[in-house]
Amino acid sequence: MGAGPRIALDTPPRHTLIRLTPLIDVIFILLIFFMLASTLESREQVAVGIAPPAGAGTTASDILRVSLEPDAAIIEGRRVPAAGMMDAVEAAVNTRDVRGIHLQPRAGVSLQTTLEALGEMQRLDIEVSLLKNGEDA
Repeated sequence: MGAGPRIALDTPPRHTLIRLTPLIDVIFILLIFFMLASTLESREQVAVGIAPPAGAGTTASDILRVSLEPDAAIIEGRRVPAAGMMDAVEAAVNTRDVRGIHLQPRAGVSLQTTLEALGEMQRLDIEVSLLKNGEDA
């Protein structure tokens, strides 16, 4: 029959390419899911003293009033820079018989600043009550 070259009909298998786009999409979806499902902040309880009802136990002279402002603190009507607040509170506690501290954050004071001041005052081993903005004790 024919003397020509024979053509092989067996073609080698083609390598199929793996598309990376769907794989990357799945990875990003999983990443977003786990980011939304996890908590990044630690939740701890902070003990907050509640001011006692009027006429119960302490008098106004036993209480040290501290009002927090964004850049300062008002301690018994005297304005003190935020950096010197704890020194002024300790001086007031040491000079008179203080049985409790009423801490009152004013408008514009962050929750973080309030909690830091509350923690520092609780280290003085005196009952600290947190008053809400505009509340008088």
